[in-house]
Amino acid sequence: MPEYKSIPIRAVTEKAFRELEYLGLSLEDIEKLLKESYDCSKSKRKRTVQEKCMKYNGKTLKIVIELMTSRTRFEKYWRIRHVSFV
Repeated sequence: MPEYKSIPIRAVTEKAFRELEYLGLSLEDIEKLLKESYDCSKSKRKRTVQEKCMKYNGKTLKIVIELMTSRTRFEKYWRIRHVSFV
C-alpha cells in the first residue's frame, strides 16, 4: 500500500480520482511524487491539510492531501483531495 511519512495513502476524493485518471497517475505515482515534493502552501488551510508541489514533465504539479483519522480513531491515513498542474 502506498504511504507518505509512514502513514498509508488510503482514500481519494471523487474529484481527485477524476483528476488522477485524467493525468494518468496511480497512487504509487503519487507516493513517489510526494517523496520528491516541496511545500507550496499559498493559502491558509487546516493543520491536517498539506499542499505539495514538484516539477513534473516541465510543469508544476500540485497535490493537496489531508491527514484523516478512522472512525475508530485508532488509525491515521492520507486522503488525496486535489491533483493538478499549476
